Amino acid sequence: MQLIERQNSPSHSTFQAAEVDEWDAFRLEIREALASLRRHAFAIGMCVLGAVVLATPVMVLRTPNYLGTAQVLLDPRGLNVVSNELVPQPPSADVNDAVIETQSRFLHFDAVLQEVVQRLRLTEDPAYTARPGLVGHIKAMIGLTSPAPPADPVDVASKILGKQTTFQREGKSFVVNLTVRANDPDKAARLATAIGQAFVDDIERRRKEVVVKARDAIGATLKGQSEHVIAAEQAVEKYKREIGVVDQDGRGLNTARVSELNSQLLAARAQTRVAASRVAALEGRSASPTDAAGADTVESTTLSQLRLNLAEVTRQQDNLRATLGPRHPAAVEVEAQVRSLRAAIAKETGRLQSSLRSELAAARNRESALERDLARAEADTSRTNTALVTLRQLEREALAQRSVYEKTLARERELLEQESVGTSNVSLVSASKPDPQSADLQPALVIAAAGLLGLLAGAAGAILVDRRGGRLHSAERLTARTGIPVLGVLPLSRKRLREASETVAVLAGSRASPSARILTRLADYLDEAAERGQVRLLIVSASNGPLSTIIAQNLVLAQAARGRRALLVDGDARSGRLTWMIPRDAQASVMSCTVEGFPPFCATTAGERAAPDAMPERDEGYDCVIIDGGDGQDEVRLRRSASTATAIVLVAEAGVATADGIEDLRAALLSSGDKIAGALFVVSGADPIVPAPARSRPAPQRFALAGDKEALA
Repeated sequence: MQLIERQNSPSHSTFQAAEVDEWDAFRLEIREALASLRRHAFAIGMCVLGAVVLATPVMVLRTPNYLGTAQVLLDPRGLNVVSNELVPQPPSADVNDAVIETQSRFLHFDAVLQEVVQRLRLTEDPAYTARPGLVGHIKAMIGLTSPAPPADPVDVASKILGKQTTFQREGKSFVVNLTVRANDPDKAARLATAIGQAFVDDIERRRKEVVVKARDAIGATLKGQSEHVIAAEQAVEKYKREIGVVDQDGRGLNTARVSELNSQLLAARAQTRVAASRVAALEGRSASPTDAAGADTVESTTLSQLRLNLAEVTRQQDNLRATLGPRHPAAVEVEAQVRSLRAAIAKETGRLQSSLRSELAAARNRESALERDLARAEADTSRTNTALVTLRQLEREALAQRSVYEKTLARERELLEQESVGTSNVSLVSASKPDPQSADLQPALVIAAAGLLGLLAGAAGAILVDRRGGRLHSAERLTARTGIPVLGVLPLSRKRLREASETVAVLAGSRASPSARILTRLADYLDEAAERGQVRLLIVSASNGPLSTIIAQNLVLAQAARGRRALLVDGDARSGRLTWMIPRDAQASVMSCTVEGFPPFCATTAGERAAPDAMPERDEGYDCVIIDGGDGQDEVRLRRSASTATAIVLVAEAGVATADGIEDLRAALLSSGDKIAGALFVVSGADPIVPAPARSRPAPQRFALAGDKEALA
């Protein structure tokens, strides 16, 4: 506790800010909170008691609530009634979740709830009728309510029922739990089952409405589509008649005629070539091997037989000429047969040539006729193909109209059948059963929770009350917030301090008390400093009250008891706390004061216009000068006293002093703020305080200056 050993220089600081790490700050906060709880333990207990007292009648007078739970299956896939598979392939999980979430919202729709209200006649149940609350009753009593139009009882009951209804999906399944809260278990079960069934009926009704709406929309377009199909087909037939196109089995006759004429022409040309080759063969003018080969094919049976006979007779003629000679009658007879056969062959050949030439002429005439018919057919086909471009377009339009009409008609018939067939896979899988167990919390648990809530509220209130305005409740927080070290903690009774009027509240009278030990230790340090010269100590309080005056008086008494020449200076004359001891008399500047049981000491008042750097002559000759700076409200006197002081000690009262107040006091000291040696922290306690009467009289100046103890006595 080095209070006095410092340099009176603005650049030298008397303290350093405490370096508190985060863990130390956390522990400080915990200690502060626990201390606040201890200080306000009675108020916290009253909060707990009040919460329990308020919760008890609420639990006694409350209406019990019961839950009814029904399970509804919401399969978003539906049913494929007309397909091979009854259940379709599932879509993605996200789509399923979205569909189930959307359909679950229907449970709170007015259509479902109003149907349940009307079915169960809930408008006659007092629990589902409009009743004014406490605020409404108060407004009605003082006449602040205005007449409102009567509300629909069904709407009121459905809104109340909607607030009592909740739903929750079981994991990723298609099952939704529908829960209804009511004041009776049977009613809760009945409501849950009724809402589930009404929901299923509403889903089916909505499905039918959608089907009927779609079928009506499709039916409205069927008549127009039918007219379009008829018009398109009539246009096709009309155009066919205009261009003269007749179809048979889907093929145009013009194309068939051209193909047939081509085939006939090819056959006629082949016949012409065959006939020409036969004529050439008979005439012996074949120009090709094909015609020569064809010569064998033109001979008739008669001609062949004649040629065989001629060959035989010619052979016999040759034999006879060789054996009998050419003049032999047999040879002459055979020669006559040869001439006869040759004449018959020539005649038959001429007949065949005439016949073949007639056939060749007929074949050529037929070929020419076919070529002319083919040319006419090709010309007709070319003209028809040009017209068929438009015909095919008309046919495509008619086909498109017919296809759309057939599909629409088939869909309309399907919807007509689906109207009476349920395809939605939504059903009430489990009806609700009455549960006699109440859904409310147990009374003991509610009362315990109320007590805990009161405890938390009281604890929070206590901590907030202690922290309001940045008030300081511990020496550690004072050091952490301001950086000023605490010289000691004085556990004093505030009531007894304030009762010490026109007496000196002696703290150093008993060394057994912590306050007396701290002041004694402070006096020891003053003695050590006094060995090196006069000590001027300024005591300033960081809060309103007589603390600085009491500390200054006790330090002066301690110095006087040690045989030191001590002077008490009233640096806060505006407060008037030492007026009874040091009268405001200009002729008596120094007073000799005597406290019962202690040696005398001197006291005076700080001058109002003395130069701040000039030591008043009346302060000379004293070992220790203790200046009571009060609460620092008179900043002029405070700065003057601080400029002549060797050290400054602050006095902070727990729960009254604030960190901002201490910083303001430090700012008021200007450059003298570096002289602050530490602070004395006063807390509520029971250290003994002995009120000692005191008397004072003007002291002769020579005695004050000489410091003669006997003269002072």
